[in-house]
Formats: sequence, C-alpha cells, structure tokens
Amino acid sequence: MMPAWLWLGLALIGPASLLAGVALFLRHFRAGVTKPVDLPPITILMPLCGIDPELATNIESVLDQDYPTFMVCLCLESRDDSAWDIAMQFLPRVQLFVGAEQVGSNPKINNLIRAYRTASSDWVLISDSNARMERGFLRALAGQFVPGCGLVTAVVAGRLAEGAGGNLEVAYLNTWYPRWMLIAATMHFPLVIGKCMAIRKSIGERFGGLQAVAAYIAEDYVFGRLVKRNKASVRLLRQPTVQVIGKQTFASFWRRQNRWTVIRKVHAPLLFACEPLAYCYCSAAILGFGLNSRFGHFAAIAGAASLITSWFLLDAFVAARLSTRLSPKWALAWYVRESLALPLWISALVSSNILWRGKAYRLEVGGVSVSAHSTQATSMSTKQVGQS
Repeated sequence: MMPAWLWLGLALIGPASLLAGVALFLRHFRAGVTKPVDLPPITILMPLCGIDPELATNIESVLDQDYPTFMVCLCLESRDDSAWDIAMQFLPRVQLFVGAEQVGSNPKINNLIRAYRTASSDWVLISDSNARMERGFLRALAGQFVPGCGLVTAVVAGRLAEGAGGNLEVAYLNTWYPRWMLIAATMHFPLVIGKCMAIRKSIGERFGGLQAVAAYIAEDYVFGRLVKRNKASVRLLRQPTVQVIGKQTFASFWRRQNRWTVIRKVHAPLLFACEPLAYCYCSAAILGFGLNSRFGHFAAIAGAASLITSWFLLDAFVAARLSTRLSPKWALAWYVRESLALPLWISALVSSNILWRGKAYRLEVGGVSVSAHSTQATSMSTKQVGQS
C-alpha cells in the first residue's frame, strides 16, 4: 500500500498545474496587445468545408479588418461543397481557390496548398472558417511580427455555443486548453493552434512549407516544431481568436475531443501518460486516498470537495476573462466535461483511430496519419520530424 505522503504528493501535481496556468494566463493577457512597429502585407487563407456556424459573418469579420494591405483567399475542395454559394457572395473582394491538390493525407493542407504557394506576402495567416476576427485583430497580430519570429498563434475563446456538445466544448476550450497552452509556451514547447496560425513563408520554406506537414493531422503542432528546429521563434498573440461553436451534439464533441487526445498521445506519449494527474477529479480522488489513509473519511471527503470547488472557481475566472457567459448551464457543462476527461483519455489509450472530416484515420506514434483501412502511410515521407 502506498504511504499517505506519496498520495498527497501526487495529488499536488494537478493543483500546481492549475495555479501555474491561471497565473500565466493573467500575466499573458494583462500585458496587453503589443503595438506593431510595421504593418507588412498579410495573405489570409480560409479553408472551407461545409457551412460552419455563421460562416458569412466570420468571413465578413476578416474583410472588415482595419489593416492597410491584406488579401483573403477562400479555399474549397470542389464546387459541390455546400459553402460554395456563400463563398461566391464575397467575389470580387476575395480570391477563390477551387480544387484540392493531393500532397498528403491531411485534407486541410490539400485544400490550402495551392493558395499558399501563390501567396506573394511573406506572412500567411491560416484562419479557419469558424473563427471570427474582432476589430484590430490583424494589427495585434502584426505586433508579434518581430525579427526571428517564424510563427504566431493564439489562444482560442469559444463563444456562441448551442446544444450539449457546444456547451461542453466551451467548458473545455475556455479553461483547460488556455491554461496548458500558456504553460507549454513558458516551457518553450510550441503548442500551435491551426485555427489561427500566421506563418512566415521565408522561414517555412527552409523545411518545405505546408507540404512538409501534409502527412500529419496535427499539422499545426508539427509546423511549430519545425519552426523551432530552424532557430525561429513561435509567439503567442496577446488577444484570443474567437471560435464560433454553434450547435454541437454530444457525439461531435466526443469525436473532436477524442481526436485531440489521440493527437497528444502520439506526439507526446510521456506527457500523455502523466496527463490524468492534471485532471480535476483524478487529483481529487488521489487527495482523498491520501487524506483517508492518514486522517479518515471526513478529511478525505472535505479535502476532495474543497479541491473540486476551488478548481471550478479558478476555471470560471479564466472562462470569464475569455468573455464566457457564466451560468448554471455552463457550470453543469464544466462538471460533466471534467467527468469525461478520464474516459476520453482511456479511449485514446486503447485506440489511435480517429474520425476527421468524414474520414477514418489511424495515428501512429510521431503523428503520421494512416488510412484506417490500410497499413501504408497515405502521404509523404516524415523524416524531417521525429517522435516526441
């Protein structure tokens, strides 16, 4: 039987990561947006695949940016895509690219690669179609374009959620993810969000640009690692990028969270193995075991309940700073989402199969995506990126 001090020591890992994440979150956003020294041209690539929630408004938010020189490119795999009619509404204010080029197993990269190659500006921003830009976003982004920077990304703030899955998504995006994104950034570990990924082409071309990450579902994470390997920095914007969640089902939430958890497993297996120690309910359970063996049942229950309550309040604070509307519905979603953390981890542990954009993949250690119906890699060689 484990001694009480060991249980209590393990129980401190989760609260310590929570406090560190909240402190780093406060420090990061309290500093304010960096004013740009220069406003270089930016090419903005938006991959379209179906009609995302409030798609037209999201595109309009990009076109309404107060920035001197930028080009918006809408990318579709075919004219049969349901987003075609909406995309056509914005001509000639945007440039339209139709037709994917099969350069790898990642359909998003296949959709973007033609527009990426033709971009004449050094800075290329990939902004997903469910992302909405607030006023001044591009100027804030340009504030991070400092010498030696190869990539800029941002914390995601989920908003406008509907349905059980949507509320669970917000409970995750606006709490757990920003905390760990800032912890990773502090440790110089590039945790990049593909929803907002500004690439300096001149640095990206040192390792092949977007095509170099076409074999990976987590192209954002791998691109960040390659930027770091090429002695350039990955910077984190001091303004969140807004993701319009819309109506989501529980099933869609589970598939998305399962995909992200499997991605963490294959890219960072050692960190994934330790991940449950940073979960709220796991930390509370470990604390309860330790207190029970030393002080009895009452101390165990009181300690675990106090930890869960404190965790909830700190997460609510972070979520509120990301403009989350706190309500009983949000509180319920938080408790349910925390209860799902360990089942999602177990699901990812036993299977590396995922569903993305209607296609089935199996992810191998190192992140290479393989067709779920094939034993062969579906794309290019991956010699440039090793395992974590």
